[in-house]
Amino acid sequence: MLSLLVALMNPLSVCVAPPAELSYELQGSVRRSSVAFTEGFLFDEGVLLESAGRYKDQPVTLNSIHPKTGKVKVLRAAPEWQGQRVFGEGLARLGDRYYQLTYDSGVAFIYDAKSWSLLKAIRMVPELHEGWGLARSGEQLVMSNGTPELHFLDPSSLK
Repeated sequence: MLSLLVALMNPLSVCVAPPAELSYELQGSVRRSSVAFTEGFLFDEGVLLESAGRYKDQPVTLNSIHPKTGKVKVLRAAPEWQGQRVFGEGLARLGDRYYQLTYDSGVAFIYDAKSWSLLKAIRMVPELHEGWGLARSGEQLVMSNGTPELHFLDPSSLK
């Protein structure tokens, strides 16, 4: 009884089963640029999409990558935010929109899924200022900001 009480008071002390071991089979590899950092990666409608982070004088790009040949097509450069270039991070699709996080600019961009035209730039709330990973779960977006927590976001406001 005492050990149960201690475990309830300190949930980190509870033993959990190790995760199941998964297997994989490498299907191929794609050579990428040495000046861009693949930060957001999404397989959508048979195409690999990449949010590529870059520093200083290089524009951040959103690319499509042919999964067989590795041929890269630049879909668009990410917009600047307050006169500064941004470092592109997580990328996710929800409905007819793509959402792109930025690393430390405190802004996220929303694009039309067909034309890649910028629909909106949204300032992130201060505690989510630093963007890392982005995914979709049902009708919400799930964001990682480098902490152990995941944040579920409303796609219209990113709050």
